Formats: sequence, C-alpha cells, structure tokens
Amino acid sequence: MATEVARLAPQAWCRDPEQDTETPRPERFTDVVGVDGLNKPGRLERVNRGLWTSTFLGEEQVSNWVHWCTSESFAGPDFRVWTLDVDPAARVWEIDDGDDLDAFMREYGAPSPYEVHHLGGRADGMFPYVDYEIVGVHLTEEGQWRTRGMSLDRPVNAWSLYGWDCESTLWLRWAFTDATSLGVVTVKEGDTP
Repeated sequence: MATEVARLAPQAWCRDPEQDTETPRPERFTDVVGVDGLNKPGRLERVNRGLWTSTFLGEEQVSNWVHWCTSESFAGPDFRVWTLDVDPAARVWEIDDGDDLDAFMREYGAPSPYEVHHLGGRADGMFPYVDYEIVGVHLTEEGQWRTRGMSLDRPVNAWSLYGWDCESTLWLRWAFTDATSLGVVTVKEGDTP
C-alpha cells in the first residue's frame, strides 16, 4: 500500500549546461496548486510547474534521469548537476506499483478540469488529475514499469504514469534544506546505474 516516505535520499536536479546556470532556489520555483495533471503539471498552460528530480546516485552515475536522457538521446552527455537535500518534514507519496497509484488516486484524484482530446476522444481517463495537497510524488524504478498504460499487470483504462520513464520525483512545492552544485558532469552513453 502506498505511504508517505519518511525521508528521501538526496535528489539530483540536472539541466542543460548551456540553458541554465543558476542555482535552484525557492523564488524560481512555481508551486503546483489546485487540480492539475500528474504526468506533466501545467503543460496545457505552457507553464513549467513543479520541479523534477531523480535520486542522486553519486558523482559518476548522477541519477536514473541522466541515464535515461543519454540512452534515449534526449539530452546530454553534459549536465549541470545540483544535489538537493530533502527537508525531513516533506510529505512525499511513494508509488512502487499499480496498487500504490490506485491508492494515491483514491486519496488525491480529481476530475479533469480540461476537455482534453486525443485521437478524437478524451485522454484524461488514463492520465491522472489530482488535487495537490502534498509536497511530492516519488515514482520508484519498479513503479515506473508497473504503472505504464501498457503494463500487463494493469487493467485496460487503469490510471497510468506512462511518460515518467524512470525513477523520479515530482516536487509540488519547495522542500529542500540545501542545494549543492556539482558543476558540469559528463555522462557516457551506455553507462547505467
């Protein structure tokens, strides 16, 4: 059953080194409030909301997100990396499987505030909308496989986190006590954690 995580390990926040050289800090953070999509909050308004991180695995491995980016040729191989220490009081819901996602949706699920059309029909049946009252949602590596729309252990039309693609945390509010720059880190394609 899904529960709030007592304490998350330090998180890695990674950016393209040519796009953003500033330190992550609360005043740059756009809170996610009210009802919005769990997969990509704010995407319909074209506003970047929340903050995406992945668990820090050390200076050589960085995070699962960095490895996904390089293996999929999405970004990299250079990343500007910060480690973020999570506030021990942060309320974070961890999703490790479909049951965890279903429990999360029973607690925080909300009807879609949008008329979203996809291939002639409504797409919001599969992609969750939630009423954000917590600080963050952590999807484990196992959970990202177990909550995909095409997962064999999920029924048709079940809630899906397809699109998260790797272990990661969506932070809805600033919940960090410290941000430390590691500078620019180069990750070789094929190096996996």
